[in-house]
Amino acid sequence: MTTRRTVLTGATALSAAAAFGTATQASATDGPGTPTTSSAAQKEARDAIRRVNADMRGNYAALKADLSKRLSPMIVVTNTATGGQFTLLYNGTTDTVQPVPEYFELAKSIAHVPLGIYSVLAQYLGDQVPNVPNRDRIDAHDLDMVAAKGQSDHS
Repeated sequence: MTTRRTVLTGATALSAAAAFGTATQASATDGPGTPTTSSAAQKEARDAIRRVNADMRGNYAALKADLSKRLSPMIVVTNTATGGQFTLLYNGTTDTVQPVPEYFELAKSIAHVPLGIYSVLAQYLGDQVPNVPNRDRIDAHDLDMVAAKGQSDHS
């Protein structure tokens, strides 16, 4: 099963730097299989990724603006912590509503309680993946990073 770790491992900034032709060769002191990039090359790769993102967001905004002139009706959804805001564009007029009732926000708040409890207790977990069903879905590295204090810490 693909985990977040395996995806991130394959899509590092180094890969981006290599794709943009800025990777340098590893030196003998870097250790086996440790490619490196200069600080300037890393900055150039990050800046290139940011430019691509900004350009794509600009293209999306232009498309959305153009479509709103030609398509009618159109609903634009803005996700929020309280369920979202929906704007209806119709024949040059707009009408905005937040159709999700208050009890959705309250239910969502209650549903976050287990996550809150986990965020407090996680640092005290053992650093080994437990033998439970679907254990292949637990990333050992993530567990190790979260379980920073471990079970021996009694604070």
